[in-house]
Amino acid sequence: MVSFSGCKKPPKAPEEVAFPIKMTQAITSDVPVILNSFGTLSPPNTINIKAQVSGEIIGVPFKEGAFVHKDDLLLAIDPSPFLADLQKAQAGVLQAVAEAAYAKESYESYKQLREQDFISVIDLANYLKTSQVADASVLSNLASLQNSKIDLGYTQITAPISGVIGFIGYQEGNIANTTDTLVSLVQVQPLYVTFSLSEQDLWTLRESQKAGPVAISGSFLNKERPPIEGSLFALDNSVDTKTGTILIKASFPNENLEAWPGEFVKINLLLKTLPSMVVIDKAALQYGQQGPFIYVVDQTMHVSIRTVTVGPTNGNIVAILNGLKPEENVVLDGQLNIYPGAKVYVAT
Repeated sequence: MVSFSGCKKPPKAPEEVAFPIKMTQAITSDVPVILNSFGTLSPPNTINIKAQVSGEIIGVPFKEGAFVHKDDLLLAIDPSPFLADLQKAQAGVLQAVAEAAYAKESYESYKQLREQDFISVIDLANYLKTSQVADASVLSNLASLQNSKIDLGYTQITAPISGVIGFIGYQEGNIANTTDTLVSLVQVQPLYVTFSLSEQDLWTLRESQKAGPVAISGSFLNKERPPIEGSLFALDNSVDTKTGTILIKASFPNENLEAWPGEFVKINLLLKTLPSMVVIDKAALQYGQQGPFIYVVDQTMHVSIRTVTVGPTNGNIVAILNGLKPEENVVLDGQLNIYPGAKVYVAT
């Protein structure tokens, strides 16, 4: 009998395990260089309106919280007492002018008599003094008349600037005193915001200023609101040595009153734009002991680690200065399950 042995089939090689990932492709795009900070909008001027003369309020023509223009009437004080003072001052001027004219004529007459030696030198000097005192009285009464005109003008309280009027605690019939603040007026065009930047960013900012105006936008907590656009207004004259920051002021025209004093805004300073940069979604970026790296997917759907040099970011986009080429595929999600040389597939 013939027997056969050694006909066992060779063992199969284990199948390569593929890991699910999400993948994205590197593209070329312009990347803006943006510095971020935070601040609160503030008015250039806040004016507390006070009466310059005391009196009864007879008119409050404005609406609380309304926008008023420069020279708009805000409050009216009863002018009757001040009209009476004005008429009294006018009468005083007329009387003083008449007395001055009479004193001058008297002096001229007695001057002729002195030339004929009918009166003494002392008597003539007294007439001259009387004429000069009368002239001074005219000037004094003219000053009183001018003060009366000024006081009468103060009965019409107008807006010194354009802005938004606040709430008022005085109404018609109340007495306005010169020591009381009647209402406040806030300038809202433009609005300022003061914020800080680190001293490391100061040089970059100043270099950008040499190339032209630095564009600034302010974003609100309510993301549905469009940002406001402004410009750099001023830099503080020194860096704070305690915090290593510098204060910066920006100005927003606020032409359509889209912003309000006291609102909190996120500041974005556009310093420059880097053209044709290799960019990826920053979710693809990983960090290790050697610095930032990414997983690159080749044509056979195997991954390798690539150390990269990271540039500026813009939202969810990050620029890669070195280590990646356009149109290369990188792992966007699933990095925790893979390793160099692992096979992957795109999960649906």
